[in-house]
Amino acid sequence: MKEELTRLIEQLILVRHELENPGSTELPHYLAASDLHGNAWRLKEILATAEREEIDCLYLVGDIYSGNHGWSVYRTLRPLIDSTQPPRVVPLWGNHELAFVAGMLGNDSQLRFFFGFGGRELIAEMNAELAADGQPMLSAADHESPSPDDLAEIRGCQRLQEMMWWIQKTHQMVATDMYGTGYLHASPRITRGGRVEVQYQTERGMQALQQMQRDLAEVASAKHPVFSALLQTDISPLWGMFEITSAKQFDLAYNPLGIRQLVFGHRHRSDAVNVAGVNRQICIAVDFDEGLGGYLRVGPDGLLFRRFVDSDSQRTTETQLIISPDSQGARRTHLLEVEEFLVRRLIDAEKAYFSGLSPASNNNRREFEKLEALRQQQFSWIPRLYAEVYPLVKDLSVRKEMFSIVVESCDEEAFKSLIHLLHYKTRELKAHGGDWYNEAYVESKAFVQVLLEALRQMPVRRLGLLNAHLRGTTSRVNLLELYQRVLELQDPDLAVMAVDNLGALEYWGADQELRTAFFHDARKVRVHAAQALASRGEVAYPLVKTLMQTADNWVRFLAVWTIGKLGENNSAIAQQALGDLRQLLGRENDWLIYTSGKELLRKLGDPHVDDLTDRLEIPELTADVIDTLQSIVDAQQEPFRKAFRVYYITVVISSLVYRRGLLGLDLDELKIYVNNADYFPSHYRFYKSATRDKRGHWQGWRRLWIRGETFNRPDGPEIIKLPKEQVGELPAAGPQTVVLYDHRSSAGRVALPELQEVIERFGQGKAKDRVRDSLMQNWMALDESQRAIICRIHAAAAIKMLFDLPSEIFVSPEELETLNQLSDPNLECLAPLPKPLLTLDPPLDRLTEDKNSVVRANWLDAIKYSVPVCSLDSRSSRQAASSSRS
Repeated sequence: MKEELTRLIEQLILVRHELENPGSTELPHYLAASDLHGNAWRLKEILATAEREEIDCLYLVGDIYSGNHGWSVYRTLRPLIDSTQPPRVVPLWGNHELAFVAGMLGNDSQLRFFFGFGGRELIAEMNAELAADGQPMLSAADHESPSPDDLAEIRGCQRLQEMMWWIQKTHQMVATDMYGTGYLHASPRITRGGRVEVQYQTERGMQALQQMQRDLAEVASAKHPVFSALLQTDISPLWGMFEITSAKQFDLAYNPLGIRQLVFGHRHRSDAVNVAGVNRQICIAVDFDEGLGGYLRVGPDGLLFRRFVDSDSQRTTETQLIISPDSQGARRTHLLEVEEFLVRRLIDAEKAYFSGLSPASNNNRREFEKLEALRQQQFSWIPRLYAEVYPLVKDLSVRKEMFSIVVESCDEEAFKSLIHLLHYKTRELKAHGGDWYNEAYVESKAFVQVLLEALRQMPVRRLGLLNAHLRGTTSRVNLLELYQRVLELQDPDLAVMAVDNLGALEYWGADQELRTAFFHDARKVRVHAAQALASRGEVAYPLVKTLMQTADNWVRFLAVWTIGKLGENNSAIAQQALGDLRQLLGRENDWLIYTSGKELLRKLGDPHVDDLTDRLEIPELTADVIDTLQSIVDAQQEPFRKAFRVYYITVVISSLVYRRGLLGLDLDELKIYVNNADYFPSHYRFYKSATRDKRGHWQGWRRLWIRGETFNRPDGPEIIKLPKEQVGELPAAGPQTVVLYDHRSSAGRVALPELQEVIERFGQGKAKDRVRDSLMQNWMALDESQRAIICRIHAAAAIKMLFDLPSEIFVSPEELETLNQLSDPNLECLAPLPKPLLTLDPPLDRLTEDKNSVVRANWLDAIKYSVPVCSLDSRSSRQAASSSRS
């Protein structure tokens, strides 16, 4: 393995130096000729050229001997090939060599084919040698068509038997050179799936060709299956004449075989051809049997074909067969394609090497340091190699360094490799079918997270990688579609990262995807989409404005917030934002959207905001939660899943006044126990998120309805499959568990216990519970201005809790005084209280334009979110500064 790595690196160094300094290296040169058909004169000229030009190897691509001077060709080649190891002349099997060997081993039809197409002339020339040695000649040469006796005579000829054995031992089925050029006599068919249709025994492709070569070297009978495989003319590597129509077609078939391009013969032409003009298939079978012919020179200068002009002269014309797709020239195109081929081979070898090392092996660091030395020498393919190899590096420190270098390099080819890896990793994740917690999924997810983070930092749009080639193929992958595929996985963590990546692109197509993400099932995905569009300015406004009409309250709220943010950041659309928000609030029924929308109007400086009446109630959401749970029991089904039967619904309360909680039930966890007849993937147990549809049907869980989840429960209830033997038992729970539904005693109703019953069971509760209870019990004792400011504080805290979005309130001097009243611990309407309703920091008498006060609503202690309070003058100052920046 180490020798292979060293050799590939040395070859890549040579190619890179040759690209930068033409003629400075000693890269190998090869010659190739096909279908000599016994043209001994042209063979000697080609051999002389190989000697004169110091050619490293000459490839004779089949159909070498059948012709007028085939015996002379055999007598010339045999000592050359036998005397050097490795041989500088490599003969390949052709269909005529196959016919000769199969015929000599007993196949009459193949021997007749050989005799009729050049074999008769070869035997006639051999007869002259037999006569000179005083040996009896073969009479078959005098006949136009061989009789059975002639066939027996040919098979009995000692010299022909020696030729047959020599061909079997020395000729190759396929050969490859340093440049990734493959040499094969014919061109077998390629399947639609992109596979060379060569199959022998249990092997396919290159392995099948190598197995055929091994068997041909030892076969002793024409009945051997290797002959039947090679005589299937359409798919035989010695008979097929399939020609490609695109580079993609070829690459899919031959790249896995280690072949970059294919030089073949068999189909006779008047000149060499670059099939389809894509530098993949090169046909060089050029009329040797008519005394002309030609040969191919393969080297750093490309593919130069020299065709003999006249049958009686050595004059040639030279043609460059490499076609350049742009102005960089044939030579550079050729070397770049070779470099790409060698890089791919090196990547495969490095993958195999690193994957075979243990995490503790020092060879991880040594190999990395060797590659780093090359990177310091400005070899541009090193970052790309790191991008491809790092997932298989088991030494975590080396892996981390590799990946950091990839990100910092801003190398286009490395980024393409990361996109390629992301493409296949997302396909792996999709194949897991939503099982988010199995080990394979978690491992793939970790890689996808790293890739998404890296791609977010990369200038992929500037580099033109939004629609890039998949590494090693001619297929293209659209990065927007790839991020969309990540979103479709429904994994909240990955979806958030995909949305952040879309926002980093700052591209109209990405804006469209962000708009779609407003409807994603996961709340935090929608929030990140809103934040991304809020930073896009005027171009995002039309996209978001239409969302203000949707029936989905969550989407509509985020659209309102985004419009407000766009108006705040861009003075050019501030007036339009004011008008659209006022129009929406004129018909808005949702309390949170209405209250927070009014706050946005204050923030934008709407002089008529006070014309909109305040909503002085705080919503009682517990009833919505109970209705939802009851609908589950009544319908016996969980949204989007199969029907199930509910056995228990329990909650663990975290405060006394659970029924009067300002955000619904104040609980630590909600559990629904169901039968085990249906399948509930593990992610469904922990994450529920949706809303009511246009018809009012419930579409899933929302955090607005259920408050107080523990930190490891992102949203909604935990669904627990209950074994049949436990359906009559109430599962063990903590001391604060409240049973909302028990199938044995509830008569089909979901209900909360009476408040007094809970007080008797759990006591009076904590101070914050008594504050909240007192607040709600005495709500109407507060005056209108006090209730209005409390509602605004509550809405701001809810926005922070539900969406993790910045939320603040803007107050007038009169409202500052109201806040001061509510921070008084001796407020009569709520006395006696264990603490004041509000805590202000700093005190409001020190509120300035540069520093906001922070109000902590003591009745919202469980939320643990504070609300910044800004004076209207402070708002005006900030808006002026924002306008000047715009």
